[in-house]
Amino acid sequence: MRPESGTPLDFYTRKVVYLVLRAAFATALAGAWLYSRLFRGASRRPAAVRSIAAVWYWPADFPSASRTRLGIWKERFEREGIRFDNFHVGRMDELVRERDGGSKTRRYWFFLKILVRRWRQFFPLARYDVVWIDRWFWPHFPLKRAWFERCLRRMVPRLVIDSSDGSDYVGAPALVLDVMSLADRITVAYKGLYDFYTPRFPDVVRFEYPIIEDGYRVRAHHRAPEQFVLGWMGSPTNFAYLKSIEGELRKAARRRPVRIVVICREKVELDIPEATISYHPYGDDYFGLIESFDIGLAPFTVDDFSTSGKIGMKHQEFLLCAVPQVCSPVGISEHVVDGEHALVARRLEDWSPAILRLMDDEALRSRLARNGRELCLRHYTVAGQWAIVRRALTVFDTPAPPSARR
Repeated sequence: MRPESGTPLDFYTRKVVYLVLRAAFATALAGAWLYSRLFRGASRRPAAVRSIAAVWYWPADFPSASRTRLGIWKERFEREGIRFDNFHVGRMDELVRERDGGSKTRRYWFFLKILVRRWRQFFPLARYDVVWIDRWFWPHFPLKRAWFERCLRRMVPRLVIDSSDGSDYVGAPALVLDVMSLADRITVAYKGLYDFYTPRFPDVVRFEYPIIEDGYRVRAHHRAPEQFVLGWMGSPTNFAYLKSIEGELRKAARRRPVRIVVICREKVELDIPEATISYHPYGDDYFGLIESFDIGLAPFTVDDFSTSGKIGMKHQEFLLCAVPQVCSPVGISEHVVDGEHALVARRLEDWSPAILRLMDDEALRSRLARNGRELCLRHYTVAGQWAIVRRALTVFDTPAPPSARR
């Protein structure tokens, strides 16, 4: 029998698992500290980088995130004779079932499993010239301090930290700043992140978040259907932004026949009786569903660092797939021009007029789709960003930070 959240069984079992988690953390940290003291490598600065370890935050079966930001470069580095290994832990179904949807007992158990798996990966990292970490070392668990990263700092010649989402800092500012203070270099994905971190740290390199074209299908036409399909995909957290424009979607649905397609890894719900709504988990039909969208929705209705410090993946996917979209002024490409690449809804009340305008104008839909795809291919491809990434991970002119000597 599995303990459900809030049950008497969960009340007791979560305490036991939490104590085991704390003990495992203390043991893992002690082992990492001792190993990093015995095998100091920070002073070993090879003239040329011959090996890179990419430490992922997200599981290997997540279609974007760490795979797109870190993992995609493996083939290109290895073509040049540089060893490039990806280190990832867990699976998305495990994360959704235990971290996002489980009881506290199951959540603590999930953190424990991830800790053990990641700890096993700690020791091989000593063999690499550069260790490149997405966010922080122990994924999904925001510690208060950079305990493991400090051990890595002593152990490896070069430590690079990647940031691709401002919400990391919003959710765990002390941890993020502590981790970054240990880095030889910080790589960031967007202008908002670059502007924020550059005054705080001496070596910040920006390269765009590339989008992998494999699997995506480009929409072939933009003729008006009998019922327009409005599409959104995203995390349970970001569903709140779609929910915030629910009233505007209701207004549009009163004027024109509408079907809304929602793709999310958890159960979510919109209250729009005027529209047909279908809900889908991430699955094999993901790319086909995006291709079916007549209009993409990319709302970020709160303007803070968690939205201005990133570009929404859905926004890039709509650009790539030639899906005309309505989006917020934050969380989008800095190169987007309103009316040329997308329609930008600057206020909440702008959403329904923008959606209806797109529904009524086939030429506008076609122009936004064509220009948006051209913009994506110009700025967000692997080939276009390769030279920056290669230099960021192989050319170092600055000495190790003082933390390397501690």
